[in-house]
Amino acid sequence: MRKTKHVALTVWFLALAFPYGVKGQVPPTMTEAEMVTALGSDDPVVRDRTVNLAMKLGWRAGPELRAAVIRVAWAELRGETNRPLPGGAEHDEYLFDYFHAVAGLRDPAAIPFLITVMRHGAAAANALADLGAAAFPAVLEAANTEDYRDVRMSLLALRFMVEDGTVSEEDMPEVVEVARRCLTGRQHWRVVLGAMHLSVGLADPALLDMVAMLVNDRAAVVDLLGPGSGFIQRIQEDARDLLSGEQQPYPKRRPFPGPPGAPVQDFDGVVLRRGEASPFPASATSPAVRGYSRPSTESGEAPGWQGATTGE
Repeated sequence: MRKTKHVALTVWFLALAFPYGVKGQVPPTMTEAEMVTALGSDDPVVRDRTVNLAMKLGWRAGPELRAAVIRVAWAELRGETNRPLPGGAEHDEYLFDYFHAVAGLRDPAAIPFLITVMRHGAAAANALADLGAAAFPAVLEAANTEDYRDVRMSLLALRFMVEDGTVSEEDMPEVVEVARRCLTGRQHWRVVLGAMHLSVGLADPALLDMVAMLVNDRAAVVDLLGPGSGFIQRIQEDARDLLSGEQQPYPKRRPFPGPPGAPVQDFDGVVLRRGEASPFPASATSPAVRGYSRPSTESGEAPGWQGATTGE
């Protein structure tokens, strides 16, 4: 009896001394104000788990929580936190939770961050397309840079914007020119692939003629990719399949959940409209956010992100 009382008092004292419990724990429910505080924690595990909670709120998050998520994501990306980094290429895997949380905010303040990380996968391109005209200038600027990783993902974001109808008639010639430029000169094969998919999405006759030339003129593909490229046949086959309709532009548009009227994306790959079955559990709209595990695809990865390695 005495031993039981002693243990109970010890637990009570620890609960007062450590409001988050043992190291790395977060409470089962948190208000947004508590989440903002937790994102500033010295414990990286607390930050990680709180970011996972922020994913559940997404666009519903209030201004202070949005700002805190973006702020901590920048700090983690730049290595400005106290996180101990293990060796090996996998050390940055935790960052994808931060990328995903920022992408789901639908906040124009996140545009610079999304531009920076979009080379890591299609989710940032989707998030930029969700922001439509607000993100267009930054995406267009990135499409005219030198790094092929940024260029190819900018082409993807532009295609998504074209599909959504958020590119104005005034801005459309600039998108056509980006696609044209990426189909001339010497280009990385992934840039050419993205430009072909954008060209089909634009349905511009001159661009479609350029894609058709790649089907029929191997020498033109060699000039475009370089004689040592191992993707000459791949480009010709994809160009043929895109023009014939055997292949549709990919990856598919996958909007993040948004406010009423916006298209939403469930995690089985089905685009829904508000008023249809929601991909969110009912508790997602409550003031306190319950513990959350990131949805996964069949492969076990978050939809839309890929590893940082994008080489040949």
